Amino acid sequence: MPANQLLSPCRLCGLVKPLIKAHIVPRKLYEPIVQAGGSAPAGDTAVRIYPVDVNGKSRQRQSGIHDPGILCADCDNKVIGPWDNYAQTLLLGSFDPKNYSGNGTNQLYRLDNFDYVKLKLFFMSLLWRASVTSKNFFKNVDLGSWEANLRQKLLAADPGGRDDYSTILR
Repeated sequence: MPANQLLSPCRLCGLVKPLIKAHIVPRKLYEPIVQAGGSAPAGDTAVRIYPVDVNGKSRQRQSGIHDPGILCADCDNKVIGPWDNYAQTLLLGSFDPKNYSGNGTNQLYRLDNFDYVKLKLFFMSLLWRASVTSKNFFKNVDLGSWEANLRQKLLAADPGGRDDYSTILR
């Protein structure tokens, strides 16, 4: 085990294991930011992420924010990983223009075929990760007593009912 790897309880499975550098938002979802590079055409605004650390300093993070203190490799890769991979493929995939409507400012996409359970579990896991991380960027995400419930649903791969952790993409 590398000297800098934490041996602590995984926040998801609860087992004491080496923890990994786990991304809160999957790294691949930041690809559009990386592809935009450091410059944007005139009149365009490139999205950038500048998390502020506990000392009040910010630094651009094109690969997203990660936390080395929340997940073991098994939970990150085998439990949450399949949902991350599914959502990344679905959300970054090409959309058929017939499913597009909008006026250039408000763009709407309609997805007719997707795996509801996998996509919902992805968003539930994203919410859970944002809640359990100590990273300053997510400090206002606090599930309180709902955190344990959400953790159990993730471990059971249970998306709950349609009113449990509902998600709207905008």
